[in-house]
Amino acid sequence: MAWFRVIAVVLWSLWMQGPRPNLPAPLDKNQEVVAAYAEGMRSTDLAVRKVAAQRILNALAEAQPEAQAEFLLRWEGLEEIPVATAPAWRRIDSKWADLRMYLHNILKDRMASSRPRLLGALKAVGHLEMAAHANVEVVAAFLDDQLYHDPARRALYSLTRRDFRSLDAFLQWWNGGAKDLRRIDWVLNAAESERRRVIAQWDRQLKQNPSLAFEAVRQDLFEVRSLGYLALRSLPALPADAEAAKAEKLRRSQALQQAWAQEASPELRRLLVPLIPRFFEGAEAMAILDQALASPLPELNLEAARTLQLVKPVGVARTGVLSHLGRVYESAGLLNTGAGYRAAMFTALVAVTEGNGTANADPALDKILSLALASETDPAVRSKVYSAIGSRGGPEFMSGLREHVANPKGERSLQDQLAAMQALTRLAVRQKDGADFIEVFRMHLASEIFDLRLQAVQSLTQLRLPQTGPLLAERLAVEQEGRLVREILVAIGALPNSSGLDFLLSYVPPREDREIRVAYQQAVARQLAADKEPAGMDPAKFMKAMPALAKNQVWDVAFALVAEISQLEIADEGQYAQIDRFYTLALAQWLLEGGLHNGGATRADEAAARLKERMAAEPAAADWPWLLARLENVRRRPAEALAAAQAAAPLLKERPGDLWPMVLESLALARDANLPQQGLALLQSAGQPQEPFLAAATDMKAALQGLLPPPPEEPKTPPETAPAPAPQPEPASTEGGQKDGGAEGAETPAPAKAAEQPGDKPVPADKPAEKPEEKPAEKPADPPTDQPTEPPVEQPTEQPSEQPVETPEEEPTAEPPASEPPAEDQG
Repeated sequence: MAWFRVIAVVLWSLWMQGPRPNLPAPLDKNQEVVAAYAEGMRSTDLAVRKVAAQRILNALAEAQPEAQAEFLLRWEGLEEIPVATAPAWRRIDSKWADLRMYLHNILKDRMASSRPRLLGALKAVGHLEMAAHANVEVVAAFLDDQLYHDPARRALYSLTRRDFRSLDAFLQWWNGGAKDLRRIDWVLNAAESERRRVIAQWDRQLKQNPSLAFEAVRQDLFEVRSLGYLALRSLPALPADAEAAKAEKLRRSQALQQAWAQEASPELRRLLVPLIPRFFEGAEAMAILDQALASPLPELNLEAARTLQLVKPVGVARTGVLSHLGRVYESAGLLNTGAGYRAAMFTALVAVTEGNGTANADPALDKILSLALASETDPAVRSKVYSAIGSRGGPEFMSGLREHVANPKGERSLQDQLAAMQALTRLAVRQKDGADFIEVFRMHLASEIFDLRLQAVQSLTQLRLPQTGPLLAERLAVEQEGRLVREILVAIGALPNSSGLDFLLSYVPPREDREIRVAYQQAVARQLAADKEPAGMDPAKFMKAMPALAKNQVWDVAFALVAEISQLEIADEGQYAQIDRFYTLALAQWLLEGGLHNGGATRADEAAARLKERMAAEPAAADWPWLLARLENVRRRPAEALAAAQAAAPLLKERPGDLWPMVLESLALARDANLPQQGLALLQSAGQPQEPFLAAATDMKAALQGLLPPPPEEPKTPPETAPAPAPQPEPASTEGGQKDGGAEGAETPAPAKAAEQPGDKPVPADKPAEKPEEKPAEKPADPPTDQPTEPPVEQPTEQPSEQPVETPEEEPTAEPPASEPPAEDQG
């Protein structure tokens, strides 16, 4: 008899739903209408569905009236059409005289029609307002059938403008005199305005006092009962007094029990289902939920499945879930349930089994999971089954899941593979047996499918085993997808006991990808974390990482890490000194890499001060003045840059690749700032440039020399003051001083500078060097120390009238040669 039951269930399901009707001719040849029916009506966008429905209804006029009616009956019975169909029914009614009798016969002989045709006929009667008494009576007969209660109630409201909660209520009204009246009388007596007023009044009262919900749920008006059920969710907490709380709890549970027993509307029953775990516990709650789960209405099934996990105690809920899943998968119940219902049941299963604390194998649970994995065909539900196996399944599922993940025959879908990998990962973590599954995940690390590679990385991350480090590092070296690179860095960063640090330090993140560098920094920081209190980075681990960070030149990462660890209190003075030294190095390099223009400008002064401190502490180290010179070059501070470059140049002779770029940058800054002498001094300190810097250095030297001021010209003696050669035959008169020819000596420029005496002023630095080789023979000898002599240049000033030859007016203002100090300063 088992086969007979299966066939009966299948036939009943087909009668309940039936296939979607085909478009009548000639609509089935119209490509736009076919597309609107096949695709537009299935869109998730309401606006698209409205356009598609209107297009179909407009084109339906091309078909025969009988074909129109049959199609529209079944279509409106199967789907919720988002536009008004009343105009289409009235159009058919105008062209087919027998339409009303046709609809009446369908409703009268309900066993001869499928549910969609009956639903469509009920809606059509309401649209056409077929108020003949025979039609009213045949529609009212559906009120006591839950499958048709709501459409029958709406149709009767269209005919009578009255809302009937049950067939008894209708018969009371009908036999009370209504059947002797016309429809116009019904409409007038219904007083629609009064109905709206009553609904609005109940709405206001329930918002002010939710306790009125117990009275509202007993009203005839559908909307009032709906407001009452919603108000039950807002009831205040139970009283503090134990006796009062017990009495109030009993009152609420009895009200809900009565409402559930009397409510005929499936829509309102759906509002009652979530209230069941709040008002009942244990077996009482499950007794009501069982009724909802066994309902032939999919909407009620789904709501009950979602509510099941809220039942307390959780053991009762677990028993109920297993019972209903067993009915689905151990019998023909699979044909009578929707995919949404089954998915909700597995969600509830995971919730209630976790709440029950089940950690070991559960035969009853594993049996249901095995049956579901073998027979379930819906992809979304299969994902739920895999998830349930991963979180609650026993160890016997491991071998099967391993095969699903490996997929040697290629028969598993990508969605199945991904779900199986997630389930196997969770099961392995629960069983603490992840090492045996590393290889099955490794094979997908090199998959061409991105999703498989991503899931493999995530699975290895969750295992958190040191053995996964080499696999992840190997993939990190070749992976091109940015998101996957970040996931791998997260996975390596999560490895225990800093086992991933060496892998991270051997990897250089791409400079242009900011997100990867941030992920790299976070992964390194996690690996540098201290193994015990206090929290934060371990200084010893950080010192191990410093050389690699410097070698890889990931200065933004290095500075972020050293800035973080420098906030900690480091007890070891040696560690503190080394970390502080690395802080200065990383800060300067980060600023030079671009940090100066990316939020680091405020740190430039700190970096310069630190570099000067390091120069003072390590005068033989070349890096500190080299970094300072480069930093000041970037900051466009010529004096500071040239001074630091001058200090760095002698120390960088063995590193021309570092020396000459710094020198050339500093020389360019000196040229732009018009500091040629300082630039030439730096060039002299740097020594002879080599290729490829020779040409640039030569050009820069020429540019700086071109900025030097021209050498001053020797002042010319005026013709009228030129001394006669005859009066000075002997040079001795020059050596002994001037007694008689003082005035002439004063007028004649000295041929050469006298030897410097103590107290002479030095030649200013910005004047050209002296050229003593021009007149060496004419240099006067030093006067004897025992023969006091008057300064020769003072005589013309004291006795200008005794001069034999009159000096020109410009002579007193003539400046001494640039190579000599002023005359009054000699001696």
